[in-house]
Amino acid sequence: MNRRILIIGAGPAGIAAALELNRQSADFKLVEKGKIGGIARNANLIRNYPGFPDGISGRDFIDLMEKQLNQFSIEVVHGEVKSLEYVNGKIVAKIPKNSAIFSAAIIASGTLPKKANFRGEKQLYKRRRLFYEIADVDFDKISDVVVIGGGDVAFDYVISLLQKNMSIRIISRSEPKAIEFLMANAKKLGIIIRQNETISSAKLERSGKVVLRTKGGDILSTDCVIVAVGRKPNILLLKNFSEIKIFDDGRTSFGNIFLAGDVLHSDIRQMGLAVGDGIRAAYNAAKIIER
Repeated sequence: MNRRILIIGAGPAGIAAALELNRQSADFKLVEKGKIGGIARNANLIRNYPGFPDGISGRDFIDLMEKQLNQFSIEVVHGEVKSLEYVNGKIVAKIPKNSAIFSAAIIASGTLPKKANFRGEKQLYKRRRLFYEIADVDFDKISDVVVIGGGDVAFDYVISLLQKNMSIRIISRSEPKAIEFLMANAKKLGIIIRQNETISSAKLERSGKVVLRTKGGDILSTDCVIVAVGRKPNILLLKNFSEIKIFDDGRTSFGNIFLAGDVLHSDIRQMGLAVGDGIRAAYNAAKIIER
């Protein structure tokens, strides 16, 4: 068996795992299908990470982590792990154009966005007029945004948009549930919050405007829609998922597969927790390789 460790995802958890394995001189491969940093790049301000008394933006934080990867010559392989299968104690990973066998795997693949499930949502996404992550938006082409959601992520997006001088409205199907700091900032800055409303359909007009219709019959016109109604763990790539038991510390019943970061704690999404998960997963995976 190839005595390597596979790390899936180069967000804070995956990067922390790679740095720890590098420190232990372990043989590993770090694979990321998108941008380094994952959804952490969306964060307007990380206020509770030790060592940054004034806070730090998600983008700046990830840039520092990427600099650290480069400093230790840790390569990030850009590609998507299509599937991960546990076969007779081995980890078989299907990566485009080939398959590889590993001794252990750390799944730090983060989360996938939940859909708002209104008519026209899929079409708007394809036309790049609807987004699930603020980091994907081209702000040079828009001036008006509707954010759908009432949690921490939605309000964090709103504060980021305010810094870009956008006209913003929030639509929440219930009373907003973001932390008080975020909601207070949004209200102080005069953000329009339309609660207890649900979008029923959306259409892209010839003029380029997006027209949203609520279930109550109201019509809203905007340049762009950002959906932030929650996220779910991205573990669909694990073929034997129905057979695996996942423990709170990221270990699994398969023994040599570990989870770290938001894929494990999708309801918490804390940078410090993700980094700690990554280090712990790397430590446990390295012990398996030593056997």
